[in-house]
Amino acid sequence: MAFTVVKSASTFDENLTFGTVVVSCDEKNHSAAIEMLRGPEPRKMALAYARTKKVNDPSINDNISHPYPVNKEGLLLSEVTDKDGKPLPPTHPRRQPAEYRVDVPIAGRLV
Repeated sequence: MAFTVVKSASTFDENLTFGTVVVSCDEKNHSAAIEMLRGPEPRKMALAYARTKKVNDPSINDNISHPYPVNKEGLLLSEVTDKDGKPLPPTHPRRQPAEYRVDVPIAGRLV
């Protein structure tokens, strides 16, 4: 099991005062992944990543999102559609969870 910061999905404003760090868990047992994402490690990783982006004295700004599933493409399962934009059935291979993620809201101290 490993946690990873999803750099492509993490964002910060231009002043580095607010942002969201997305952390994923590759645990194959989905219940365990959800439980692990509720623990302290994703918070620590998000704060460490914010420091690498030069956020001044980062802190967690609000409530962390509930863990949510994404497919192998990194898409929310609810956003997976066919070529006509219609939702695919839950049994479709593209609607299967590959990992779970949480969004960690970050705030930096104003200087």
